[in-house]
Amino acid sequence: MKKRLCEIDLARAIVIMILPMTHVYEYLGYQSQMSDILSDRAVSVLTPFYLFFTVFGAPLFMIFMGMNMIFTRKSAPTDYLKRGVILLFVEVGFNLIRYILPGLIGTYISGVANETGVTILFWMNYGLINSDIFALAGFGFILIALFKKLKFKPVHVLIASVALFTVDRACYSIVGAKLAESCDVYLNELFGHIIYVNEDSIFPLFRWFIFIAVGYCFGSYINQKNIFEWVGIASLISTAGFFAYSIIKGLNPFYFYNVVEHSNNLDIIVMLGELSMALLFLSVVVFIYRTLKLERFEKFNIFIVKYSSCISYDYAIQWIIIGWIMFITCGCGVWGTKAINTGLCMLIIVAITVASYFFGRILQKFVKKHIV
Repeated sequence: MKKRLCEIDLARAIVIMILPMTHVYEYLGYQSQMSDILSDRAVSVLTPFYLFFTVFGAPLFMIFMGMNMIFTRKSAPTDYLKRGVILLFVEVGFNLIRYILPGLIGTYISGVANETGVTILFWMNYGLINSDIFALAGFGFILIALFKKLKFKPVHVLIASVALFTVDRACYSIVGAKLAESCDVYLNELFGHIIYVNEDSIFPLFRWFIFIAVGYCFGSYINQKNIFEWVGIASLISTAGFFAYSIIKGLNPFYFYNVVEHSNNLDIIVMLGELSMALLFLSVVVFIYRTLKLERFEKFNIFIVKYSSCISYDYAIQWIIIGWIMFITCGCGVWGTKAINTGLCMLIIVAITVASYFFGRILQKFVKKHIV
């Protein structure tokens, strides 16, 4: 266990454990125009946790991915390119299983549009090209492959990511609104994989690559003395600045990213806030791990390493379960009924967490045995 930084594995494990709660909240209760089947009480209980975690949860995933690019044994440009292409195919297959299949069943059950007029058939078509972390990861690996081919050092990749973020902001200011108005939802979704077009552009590469680059750069310096202490202090100061700005503007620092209209200045501030809180969370976990000397507990470390190594498979299983719940409940006419009370909501979250752990392990073993 000495060769591996188990404190980072602990941070990864905590993040994947929290994730089912945020997805249950978002897709079964928060987006009432889609699925609103959680009771008001269940939503109110989950809201503070959802707002806290969504600020830095996804950025932290991307930082971890960038760090793994440094630690991986297969680090040639062709290896990154191959992995990136595979991840893009995984994204399509992932959407097929979490959207198309349950959508077909939901359509068979109901055969009608929901109250918003959005048919399940629409979600089947739209869902196939839907943007998610796997697509961002795929494009990220391909971009890193290009940078490695060009002999970019990690710090150069970080500088390039800032340039891409600037391009994304410029593209949105110049053509983003026009694209959103002139293109149909499918083209908007395709463009949204690369640049921010509208609110459906979940993980545009040019905006989100900066988190991958930070992890990639951080991973290359991770063996430097006191690196986590310096990163922790810097992220604490920048997080405090982010909170101070939010308070001065009269905004909730955990929420204004979700409610304000996009603008260049706010997007830059939000990105820095997300990055700061993600690195602060990682630094705090490392501090606690080392202060309590948790490396002494071998079985605990073995568990978190296994959990951490399966994070992508856990994520896929969690999302697939949520997708099936979402479409089947729609087909059965449960949407909008607030049928799930607080206790049942918590039970669903625990069940998804446990199921993703066990089925994630099974999926991981299957992939390693038959595919990789």
